[in-house]
Amino acid sequence: MTTLQTRHAAVRDIEEAVASEWAGSDGRRFSGYRLVHGQVAFPQRLCELLRWETTQTTVYSALPDSDEETFGVGEFQLVTAPFGEPWDKVKSEMMECPLPEPLRWFGAFAFGDNAAPGVWSEWPRAFWFVPALTLIKTTGSDVADVYYVAAETDSEADCRQELRHLLAGLDGIERNSEFQGGLPQSGSASVRRFDTRIGDVDDEAAWSAKVDSILDAIGKGGVSKIVLARQALEQVELPLSEAVERLSQRYASSHVFALFRGSTWFLAASPEQLVQTKQGRVYVDCLAGTTLRGDTREEDEAYAAELFESPKNRREHKAVVDFVRERLETIADQLTIPAEPIVKRLQNVQHLYTPVEGTLKAGCHLFDAAMLLHPTPAVAGVPRDVAIQWIEATEGWNRGYYAGAFGSVDANGDGRLHVSLRSACIAYPDAVLFAGCGIVEGSDPRQEWEESELKLKPMRWAIRRRS
Repeated sequence: MTTLQTRHAAVRDIEEAVASEWAGSDGRRFSGYRLVHGQVAFPQRLCELLRWETTQTTVYSALPDSDEETFGVGEFQLVTAPFGEPWDKVKSEMMECPLPEPLRWFGAFAFGDNAAPGVWSEWPRAFWFVPALTLIKTTGSDVADVYYVAAETDSEADCRQELRHLLAGLDGIERNSEFQGGLPQSGSASVRRFDTRIGDVDDEAAWSAKVDSILDAIGKGGVSKIVLARQALEQVELPLSEAVERLSQRYASSHVFALFRGSTWFLAASPEQLVQTKQGRVYVDCLAGTTLRGDTREEDEAYAAELFESPKNRREHKAVVDFVRERLETIADQLTIPAEPIVKRLQNVQHLYTPVEGTLKAGCHLFDAAMLLHPTPAVAGVPRDVAIQWIEATEGWNRGYYAGAFGSVDANGDGRLHVSLRSACIAYPDAVLFAGCGIVEGSDPRQEWEESELKLKPMRWAIRRRS
């Protein structure tokens, strides 16, 4: 069955499953709404439902240590925070919205507090929503659970009409004959529309000059690390469903996430968890210090040993661990922090990694921890505020949601956020890819450029026929 046939069958089956349950049971009632639960046959992955060209707010999530994937579309509840306002608004509004299980909030927030023009112009400081229609599927199952929320007063006809509206964007075909013709034509009005609006797109010479300026600042004192990030422009050559499938297969240890708002997709395969809260516990990943993967086992081990013994990388990693310890001590007790990091191997790079966990103090929410931790030295620098000032003044572009965080949270404040790394902003067919490197004393501009190229590789591989 083709992707188009899969979508068409899914749209039909989802409508029938929900409508049947709607007519045959009361579902779960809460605060003037009904939550209807049905099941549909769906042997494929849920990412088969994704399309670049959609109109509805959409989310897809596949966590690295979970056998579930989630697809959501439409806005049952929506909470946003504009630039210039604190996150407290988002948290407080979320807490006022009762949600039955398994409904969750999905969303993301930006790196900084300055409005982002250009590619992120439709995105506020923070954006979180509860899908009106959610599908959840377990790996290996041929069935997906479907959850639909609507007003208690809606009729079956109302239900069908709204479902058709929500699903209309799925039941179609991508342009360019499902990409069989290759790249979009150069005459397309949308091609390269990011060029004049995104700020600096550095080549190696421009990047090296910025690294040198950071090293000069470090030499003068007052700052010991600044994370320098860069952008790369690409063209989409593959359907979104295939891009997400590629990321899920090759980067299984990362959180693969896709979020659509307005006319723009945010796509990520992040290896770094910012924070998780679960049943009174808090968990944080400290990930800083990077090297290559080897072509052989021996070469891989040699790179890992060099990383572990590198004074430069150990300093960079320690700064992150110290920062996390200091921040978490204000909201958590009994912190457990290993004395030394381990090497975490990903598909294309290796990182120094330290897991941190503790017991949350009473009343603390996922966002309480996130507000304390974000942005960490792993994406900003040390001291953090000084590094952020340099980034905003000198990096040459607004990061938007790159190096922010994304994830989900339930009605109790339990959830997971991943740092928005290995990510891209895509307004089909244009893509802006992001990567950053921690610059500390001893950094070499050429090596940092090569590291940034490695970090761009996952997204390039996901959206291009050849990477």
